[in-house]
Amino acid sequence: AGKKKDAGVGLRIEQSPAGANAWATVISTSVGGRQTTPLYWGHAWIPSEFSTPNAEKTWDVRVTRLSGNADEERNFGNFSWIALRTLTHGDPAPVPAVAMLAMRIRSSAQLQGVLDTFNVVARTIARDWDASTGQWVWRPTSQPAALFRHVLQHPAREKPATDAQIDLERLMHWDGVTRPTGRAFNGVIEAKGSLWDVLVKIGRVGRAMPMLRDLQFSVMIDEPRSVPVRMFTPRNSWNYDGEMIHAATPNAYRIGYVDQAQEWRTDEVVVYDDGFDASNAVRIDKVEWPGICDRTQAWKEGRFHLAQ
Repeated sequence: AGKKKDAGVGLRIEQSPAGANAWATVISTSVGGRQTTPLYWGHAWIPSEFSTPNAEKTWDVRVTRLSGNADEERNFGNFSWIALRTLTHGDPAPVPAVAMLAMRIRSSAQLQGVLDTFNVVARTIARDWDASTGQWVWRPTSQPAALFRHVLQHPAREKPATDAQIDLERLMHWDGVTRPTGRAFNGVIEAKGSLWDVLVKIGRVGRAMPMLRDLQFSVMIDEPRSVPVRMFTPRNSWNYDGEMIHAATPNAYRIGYVDQAQEWRTDEVVVYDDGFDASNAVRIDKVEWPGICDRTQAWKEGRFHLAQ
């Protein structure tokens, strides 16, 4: 086996306004190395710095090999132009209400073609109620009240709701209920569904249900009340007969959630009712809880609903 020797190829890159045949040299250089595997080389430049002004901003590019061919028996000198890429500064997706992400990836033999999937931890920036200032403040938030309003007024909707169409006073009160108890919604909404379905998911984590109140989007909060909302007496009702049928109460809930503490892996926690544990629980209902990413929060919600 022979020893490796340095080998190089001289080349010149030129550009011209498209169709003008007015070539200007971008770079003349030599590319070399001492290896038996292919050598990749690239060059980046700004076209406007090497030619006369071009209003169309379209260019012809040519690459010329300046050195002779190798013998191709012991010395390999094939030179190939693999790709020409253009980078344009500007908004790549001029669509409102679309979040974009840019990545810089180191080239290696492990990647080829388009990056199909990747993981990212993101938070929604929305108008969040700040009780200390009495203002709705734009900031990253996971509060159910803020996300409830954000969904209703999202610019991606055909007709976003106005402030007058939302019961903001009720959302402020709801925020004061959920924030001290640490109830946060951290779900990913990616499947097709109705607006109401999304509001129900957010409200469920905050122990509330969406409703229309005086033709405004509002919430019905599950919280202790000191004043009756409605009373049925012989003065306002008669010949009345009602029945409420409840499903069998489970001994425990097996709650599925995405655990932030375990690098966002899917996990589950079994929450037992009073008097039950793994040794005697027979009826265990499985529940998926979108929006919860904390084991403690999942456990608290399970205990709350077992107590109903």
